[in-house]
Amino acid sequence: MNRGPMFVLAMFVASGCVAPTEELEAPVFLLMAPEVLDLGWITPGEPAEASLIIENVGEATVEIQGVALREMTNDLALESRVVPTVVPPGESAEVFVLAVAQPSAPDAIALPLTFSVDGFAADDPRLPVVELQARVSRSGLIAEPNPLTIGPVLYLETQTGTVALRNLRSSPIDVYALRHSQGRAQYEEAVTRGAFGLLPEVGADGLIMTLGPHERRVIDIDYTAPDGPGEAKEQAVWRVASCLGDDDCALDIVIQGLPDIDAPNVFLSPTGVHFGPISVGAVVEQELRITNNGRRALEVSNARFTGSPEFSATLPGDTKVEPGGEIFATFRYTPSNVGLDNAELVFESNDPLNRTATVRVTGAGVILPPCRVEARPSVLDFGIVDPFDTHTLVATVTNVGDETCVVFDPQIRPGSGTEPLTFYFERTPAPSVTLEPNTVTTYTVTYAPTRPGNHSGALVLKTSATDTIEIPLRGKTPDGQSLSCTPDRTVDLGATVALNAALAEGESAQRHDWRLLSGPMSNGSIAATLSPNGGSAELIPHLVGTYVVQVEVTTTAGERYTCETQVYARSTGFRATLTWDGPGDLDLHVHRGASAPWFGPADCHFDNLQPEWDPAQPPGTGPNARLDGDDTSGDGPEHIRIAAPEIGVPYTIAVGHFERAQGRIANVEVFCGRAIAEVDVISRPFTGNGTGACTNNDFWTVATVVFTDAATCTVQTIDTYRSTAEACAAF
Repeated sequence: MNRGPMFVLAMFVASGCVAPTEELEAPVFLLMAPEVLDLGWITPGEPAEASLIIENVGEATVEIQGVALREMTNDLALESRVVPTVVPPGESAEVFVLAVAQPSAPDAIALPLTFSVDGFAADDPRLPVVELQARVSRSGLIAEPNPLTIGPVLYLETQTGTVALRNLRSSPIDVYALRHSQGRAQYEEAVTRGAFGLLPEVGADGLIMTLGPHERRVIDIDYTAPDGPGEAKEQAVWRVASCLGDDDCALDIVIQGLPDIDAPNVFLSPTGVHFGPISVGAVVEQELRITNNGRRALEVSNARFTGSPEFSATLPGDTKVEPGGEIFATFRYTPSNVGLDNAELVFESNDPLNRTATVRVTGAGVILPPCRVEARPSVLDFGIVDPFDTHTLVATVTNVGDETCVVFDPQIRPGSGTEPLTFYFERTPAPSVTLEPNTVTTYTVTYAPTRPGNHSGALVLKTSATDTIEIPLRGKTPDGQSLSCTPDRTVDLGATVALNAALAEGESAQRHDWRLLSGPMSNGSIAATLSPNGGSAELIPHLVGTYVVQVEVTTTAGERYTCETQVYARSTGFRATLTWDGPGDLDLHVHRGASAPWFGPADCHFDNLQPEWDPAQPPGTGPNARLDGDDTSGDGPEHIRIAAPEIGVPYTIAVGHFERAQGRIANVEVFCGRAIAEVDVISRPFTGNGTGACTNNDFWTVATVVFTDAATCTVQTIDTYRSTAEACAAF
């Protein structure tokens, strides 16, 4: 099939094979015409006119008498004229087509036109064929655009979109709202956590306006995004009509709101700074971490701290925090007398859900009688640990006296020559713990060496007995290592793996050379991305298998050391990935079981991002599917994952055409357990001009996947098509 912009038809004088190509004789008869003649929107009984250019690129003069429908139909009446009719070689003619749709015409017309050329029979296969296309509005009304998409809109903010109603007829049309209340048009339906704005005012019978012949009138509609994450696509339908009591007069206007899921997001750790009971006269510090968990830069400004003078703070100034970045505020508490103390940190940001953030700061000054505590073990000795590996130990503090004690201000202090965070708390401990007699508190410490050698530090605690407890921390790496690399890793496919290289103490690097030595191949190269950055690198494996990464370090003394890390990339659970070949809104679906309609609770899709298939498990975990995101305008990818698929349960994969994807071709990949299943299914071009989940647009059922164990599945290709309306009604 010719998919280019022009249709070419030729009759050659010579036949058979002729070589070389430049010796072919020129064609006697050769016409070029567009593949499609689009009349746009038409309404029954009203004439619609369009034209096309046909070029004579052959050597003979032709006489073009007109065009006609190649197939008999009662849906469309057609007239044509050609200017000029006689077309010499190298010249062109314009063909004017006048079409009138009949009441029986379907909503979408696609009919073949053929040219009438003197000397050729009407059904001669050498004549050009042009597809006549039109969309039929029985009401005489159209909305432009339809659907109207408003957004992306930041959470809680409002944006205005415009839709124009146009009269296709050569006579006036009264426009009615089919649903109205208290003098205003109402939505037919609205599926939204946000809010769509008010529709126009109406008369007693629902009359909105009168449109003159071919008149176009613009209407403003607001959309306010919801107060947090929800569906990626929100929708309402407004139904208008050019008459009352006849569905053929109705027009559905689809209005979509797109919340801006890429907004900045303030995350506070901890959410409040609570020092607890602290002995009068002691000095204790705590940090507040402000992280941007959004996908756009966070702007923090106007930070202010008020409250008890026993508190002081070092605050961030006006600053920008990139996605995933963080800044800190530091608080110091020095209680001067017994009693409760309170303060507040307030700052502003461009997080639409946290325009003003408030952090409570509390503490209590106490004077307690002397107490006796016992710390065990006396030393936390982690033994020998490979660089970049970890080992965890627990220390306990017990009140062995008869009076209540307070243990507060836990800290880890690195020893001389030991880098910060070589020892760290596995979980952030409470800043203050009150211990009744014979009660215990614990502190969990992790040793994570980043360079070869011996390391030391101390776990330091204060008590209300004005004593300081110090538990020494010790650990070392294997002897004789001058260069250490990240130990071998097993990771999920597509995960980012942090790799590190460290020289022994006393040596410094002049350069690092990272190399991807081996791994699964794709198109002649190793299927992974390696991004070096000095003494560290990031590896992203793209295929299941084992990758070997080597680093060679040249020291400032001219010595060269190498070490290697093996990374095994595994594929766990189930993943389906959808991509397509251009702008448009296609949607990925995964259906659990073999009953219940699509677009319901059994279907993971854009309106059911994390279905609750197993209520005992949190959403998006275990056997509960998760759609990563709904791409409404690009070309994907969209991913649906199931971490722990159910054995023997069929999962059916499908792709729905929501809107604006006519002619798009989709590709679906299926990942099962440890490997990609042998499935390579590419769709036909999607059809349909509708908008929404239940229309005449294509719904492509791709395949069914059944797991036989946690890492193995069978895939049965289906590759069938129906309408999304049929999919809404039945599995």
